[in-house]
Amino acid sequence: MEILTPAVLAMLTEFENVLKEFGTDFYLVGAVARDIRLSGNPDFAPTRRTKDIDIALLIADEEQFYKIKAALLATGNFTAHPTEAIKLFYREPIEVDLLPFGEIENQIRETRLEQPRLFVIDVPGFMEILPHVEEFEVRATFLNRTFNYPDKSLYLS
Repeated sequence: MEILTPAVLAMLTEFENVLKEFGTDFYLVGAVARDIRLSGNPDFAPTRRTKDIDIALLIADEEQFYKIKAALLATGNFTAHPTEAIKLFYREPIEVDLLPFGEIENQIRETRLEQPRLFVIDVPGFMEILPHVEEFEVRATFLNRTFNYPDKSLYLS
């Protein structure tokens, strides 16, 4: 099974182009990151596709999160979920969850997003993993970094 379908690669490429405008790093987390990391071993090949793409965003504050989200929506290829601040859809079939972390987190490491309704999330460990990133090439047009961390695989573009 192909982990990064042409549609997912297109989404990641467009996503990366938008984030370059903001100088913001992002990381794949969750099942897709795990599947990429384990794809070199046929014994660990995924048996089914995940329904969403989880992307961790290194964010300074809530305002920056909404500016990035607005820029993604302005491409015309992303649409917003009506009630969940972190959820977008890319050309409808691909669900994308934006997981902000970094300076946006409060003292107890929670991120609070107020629009369209209050959403609170905590993503422990994202910042601590940065020093453990390794780079690899997925496709000639898309360069990625990944690492192996206990119970987590992340991906940084």
